[in-house]
Amino acid sequence: EGADLPRAAAFVAMERGHAEALAPMVAEAMAKARLGFRDLDRIAVTIGPGTFTGVRIGLALARGLGLALAVPVIGIDTLTAIAANEPADGLPLLVAADARREEVYGALYDGAGRNLVPARLLAVAEAAAGLPAGPVRISGSAAEAIIATSTRGDLIRATGGDLREVMRTARGCSCEGNSSIRSPPCARAGRP
Repeated sequence: EGADLPRAAAFVAMERGHAEALAPMVAEAMAKARLGFRDLDRIAVTIGPGTFTGVRIGLALARGLGLALAVPVIGIDTLTAIAANEPADGLPLLVAADARREEVYGALYDGAGRNLVPARLLAVAEAAAGLPAGPVRISGSAAEAIIATSTRGDLIRATGGDLREVMRTARGCSCEGNSSIRSPPCARAGRP
């Protein structure tokens, strides 16, 4: 199951225009995957942290699709979704998303992908100073800022994999009911 994941994906970094861009991007990804919306058995959506407008628009579109299609909508925190892109290689992983104003949303995972420190807002310098001893992989939109702020030479810029793991995370989550956005009890599914 899932050997051909992802079938299609779309990503555009944007500051504005989420409302106008998101629905056409979803339609484009569905067309590339040669799937109809009725082929979906669940919808995964990130629930933050992130820009208020971007998260709100993503949630609204996912909820609307879930209601229209009578399928469950699974909320996955953004940092867990980013972490799911990284292979489990035994090294700790800090996922850091730019929160602007020299701050980041950060979460720390162990080398097997288990969450050690939940998402929280930190100053870039605080995130850099609070890393565990030894080599640490850093992923996310604020990775370069943290590495540049640190004086350590053992920080590794993690570039992530593809969307396959995020899709597996959503697939592995239990979701009873059908149209409420739920954070799954398996907020971090194990990585193969």
